[in-house]
Amino acid sequence: MKRENNIEKIYNEFKKNLFAIEVYFVKIGELANNQDEKDIKKSNEYLDKLFEEIGIDLDEKESSKKELKIPTKKLYEFARKFKKRPKVSLQHYDILAKSSFLLLNSYFEYLLTDLMKYYYLKYKESIGDKDLKISLTELSEYNSIEELKEHLVLKEVESLLLELSFDKLLEHFKTDLSIDLNDKHSKWEAIGECRERRHLIVHNGSIINKKYISRTNNPFKFKIGDSINISKDYFLQVYYEIKLAGFLLIFNCWGKWNAENATNAIKELMFESFEFLNLNKDELTVRICKYADQIQARNEEQSDFLMRIKFNKCIAFHRLKMDKELKKELDQINVGTSEPIFKLAYSILINEKPDKIKELVKSCILLKDISMDSYQNWPIFKLLKPRRKLNKEIMEIMKREITLDKK
Repeated sequence: MKRENNIEKIYNEFKKNLFAIEVYFVKIGELANNQDEKDIKKSNEYLDKLFEEIGIDLDEKESSKKELKIPTKKLYEFARKFKKRPKVSLQHYDILAKSSFLLLNSYFEYLLTDLMKYYYLKYKESIGDKDLKISLTELSEYNSIEELKEHLVLKEVESLLLELSFDKLLEHFKTDLSIDLNDKHSKWEAIGECRERRHLIVHNGSIINKKYISRTNNPFKFKIGDSINISKDYFLQVYYEIKLAGFLLIFNCWGKWNAENATNAIKELMFESFEFLNLNKDELTVRICKYADQIQARNEEQSDFLMRIKFNKCIAFHRLKMDKELKKELDQINVGTSEPIFKLAYSILINEKPDKIKELVKSCILLKDISMDSYQNWPIFKLLKPRRKLNKEIMEIMKREITLDKK
């Protein structure tokens, strides 16, 4: 594996992998589902034709049904053709869903692997005086002591990954690497269940066994011998849990191992909270924003990013109708000396009078803090849609001010 220069590269790779699997599952899943529906339709049409051949009308009213006398030859012919009927199943979608699920698990494993490799390559002394074996043949393959050290470190990481269970691997991050697992914000039990379900698909023919039930506390109330599948709802639920947990794990490693690049980490954290908000994943938005509460700004740029995260959390509270939490959050925000864009966001959330909001809109336009695109896309402005008169007036202000600015 090529050595990563910083955690940001690992973060970008994880994002790229998750985006690819989501597109694959959603887009190809539609095709697989359509094919399954065609197969079912074909099977039904085949059966309808068979019943028609022996004089059975399944749509016939109960009152008009009469006793049928079917010749033995016709009955045998029906049985022969019935046995050859097209099989009805959701096999295409099932294969697609399970393969996507296995890929999702693999991408999470890759993330844990990349983070561990990065740590042990950066902090080689953490291996200590451990006895690392190498053969003379392997020794001749390296041009320098430094290259050999990297090989030994990577070999040790790979052995850890093979030896440790998922729970012990997480514990390794917590105790040996001193990385917070964000138990308040990450649902590790759900991810643990996902891991056990993966083992069933790979090693047990997708059949529930006692091991799965004892290790997961059986949240879905399966019985031993049940066959499991991967529904769309289940896949997306696990997908977003892995996405959030992965991001938070990365941000913690980023803060500890690449602290000099912390501003970029906070910027990406703000971006991810915004993305969850745009996807209407309000509960996930709240969780990732609450994680950001522990971060102390060290410069003006970081302070700006963290303020935007706070407002993303407030928007999520508003959508979730968590009025007490919203009020508490707003009470802690001081926009007295803040930029007009934050004053505008605050005014919208407290349902300020129209004239105040319109004046702040003009100030934001003057400073180029908002445009027609941002007004249409930033979720904070969608809260104004129910205030139709005010929304219409703001649109007119924006068109007029932007036109004047161009002149």
